[in-house]
Amino acid sequence: MATCPEFLALKQLRHVDIWTGELGAMNWGPRGAEDLYLMLEWADSRNLRELCMSHPKPFLGPQLVKEAIEQLLGLSSALCVVHEGMVQHGDLKPENILSFKGKDDKLLGTLKLGDWGLAKRQTAGTQPEATTSIIGQGTLRYEPPEATGSQLSDMWAMGCIILEFMVWLLYGKEGLMKFSRETIGKSEYDSPFYEVGSDKGCKINGAAINWMNMMAKHTGGRGDTALSDLLTIVRTKLLVVQLPSDPKSNYSPGYDSAMNIKLDIPATQRSDYIESGSRPYRARAWPMELREDLERILDISLVTRAI
Repeated sequence: MATCPEFLALKQLRHVDIWTGELGAMNWGPRGAEDLYLMLEWADSRNLRELCMSHPKPFLGPQLVKEAIEQLLGLSSALCVVHEGMVQHGDLKPENILSFKGKDDKLLGTLKLGDWGLAKRQTAGTQPEATTSIIGQGTLRYEPPEATGSQLSDMWAMGCIILEFMVWLLYGKEGLMKFSRETIGKSEYDSPFYEVGSDKGCKINGAAINWMNMMAKHTGGRGDTALSDLLTIVRTKLLVVQLPSDPKSNYSPGYDSAMNIKLDIPATQRSDYIESGSRPYRARAWPMELREDLERILDISLVTRAI
């Protein structure tokens, strides 16, 4: 009995924020041929895209900000497990992040990584390449500039997802729809978050840069709010065209982040912060670095007692 790629990826990954399932077979027809089916836990809510569209204007209070950071932390922790297992998801997008409602009344529920149909194992020698990709195996809008299918492609997609998520938090459904229209432009297809210049070099989509500049003014300066620090993570560590020259040494546990982290209470400034160092150069981060940065944001809440 042949096994499906999605099951092969899932069977080695166990994390509370990873959508899990079991593989079975059912006999059909007179010859008793086996058809495979993958039984997955029921997503009783919806995916992240549907969740955002069903709440036109979320109330951006301290609780929702904390909830959002917690869920992003869970996703980054899950991605750590994925990458440590030498697996690349390959198609991260809001539609593949599922929301599971619990007994509480949290708006976001528990977000989990789903749809592992394009997941693939990475070999120890896999090296990212800085070549331009037009269409790869994943969803065009969330594909990175490089053509290689490395794990760093997942981190670019996470940057796209977090940026769209922040647009929804700050400006609601209408803002998210406007962001999509402006970043797609006149193209009849979904445009990626980067564009290719006349010199064949890649850079961040100009409309996306304009939105991030506007959001930076809205959320305060770097270190003033949790959302401003989250935006800094996106700009300096995720939506980064430059890849590390040595993927293995780009990050190690405890590596200082390039920002001062503060807790966000909308319209409230904070004076507490964590001093941090600087990265030697700007290159796309790995999930462990993203996880530690998000943990710092939440740790500040325990210090200030603001949430």
